[in-house]
Amino acid sequence: MSMAFLDINLRLTLACGMLMGMTDTAKQGRCGLLEAPDPRDDQNFLPVAELLRDVDLDRVLAGEHAAVVAYIQAWRSTRSRLLAQVFHDCPDAKLPPLTQEALDWQALQAPFSAWRLVATATDEALTLDLIARLRNMLVHSARPLLPLDSLLVKAAGQDFDVPATRRFYQQAVAALEGRGTLAAQIVDVLGLSKAELGRLFGVSRQAADLWLSNDLPGERRAKAATILSITDLLSHRLKPGRLSAIARRPASAYGGLTMLDMIAADRHEELLDSVRKSFDFSSAA
Repeated sequence: MSMAFLDINLRLTLACGMLMGMTDTAKQGRCGLLEAPDPRDDQNFLPVAELLRDVDLDRVLAGEHAAVVAYIQAWRSTRSRLLAQVFHDCPDAKLPPLTQEALDWQALQAPFSAWRLVATATDEALTLDLIARLRNMLVHSARPLLPLDSLLVKAAGQDFDVPATRRFYQQAVAALEGRGTLAAQIVDVLGLSKAELGRLFGVSRQAADLWLSNDLPGERRAKAATILSITDLLSHRLKPGRLSAIARRPASAYGGLTMLDMIAADRHEELLDSVRKSFDFSSAA
């Protein structure tokens, strides 16, 4: 049996299983990734999944430190972008407390889930897993998404290298408990790709990739600190998951530019001042 035929068959059985399992509380309308029987059929699936494209699961599950750290960074960035897309499509969606933190910790289980048997590409499988975990949390505003029982059984029977898996867990937990480099923090909170991070600082994607593990050079750190000051202020005032979308929204206050445009144009200090004033943080005298 060809992999193409298997993938089509799994899509059909996944869709049928989903149609049978829809709840009465599922919202009707265009909530995209929260409602599609197979999220891969939604036009916004690939833009969310692209942040996981460079994940090398073989190296991750072998417990290679750099690969595990890169995976956790990519998972968190994908979580940010997914929530931003959900709030764009479904502005009335309500997240349970600590949803972002709960989704981040699911990175420990995603590489072993049955979704790897549904999709052959790593980025698709991990993104399906993340979307399913979010949808299953939002019981009143999303259709539950579960793989077929037969796939769950098959996934549970997979063999793994125990010492390597233990290394993976130890390193993934350490990465999740720490905030990482300045570059990793910016990528996480704004849901950026490596290319987008590079654009903020006027460097190549390759240079930005190095910064995620080695941190920014000294002359770039002042700008990074300003960006994190902006995101900290916004995070305390915005609902969880909305910051990534707000940063990409053109605003008349910035002459039609987005916050990311302002940062890329080296107007980050001006942006910080504007955010402080908008939240009335400037009256300290």
